[in-house]
Amino acid sequence: MPGLDGFGATASLREAEAGGPRRVIIAQTAMAMQGDREQCLAAGMDDYITKPFSRADLHALLTRWGSAAAAARESAPAAPVTATSDCAASAPTSACADRAELTRGR
Repeated sequence: MPGLDGFGATASLREAEAGGPRRVIIAQTAMAMQGDREQCLAAGMDDYITKPFSRADLHALLTRWGSAAAAARESAPAAPVTATSDCAASAPTSACADRAELTRGR
């Protein structure tokens, strides 16, 4: 995002929602180093998924954070969704989510 990274955006959103309902914030990142997930959660994000990810990974994440789950969840973050396969290296292209597919419903 020009001028604002995910950490800054999360801080702004958390500040704006003070006293109101909490939005679910999920980090989508290519960072997969030790400690990156913890840094995202410490910054106020609720969950974390690394790229590339499969449709199954995305489905599990969205199912976990769907509106019913979000309304019922406690304030503690859930366990991370970890990639079940390396889309770039081992899966057919059709098994990996791409930008066009994710934005088709807009």
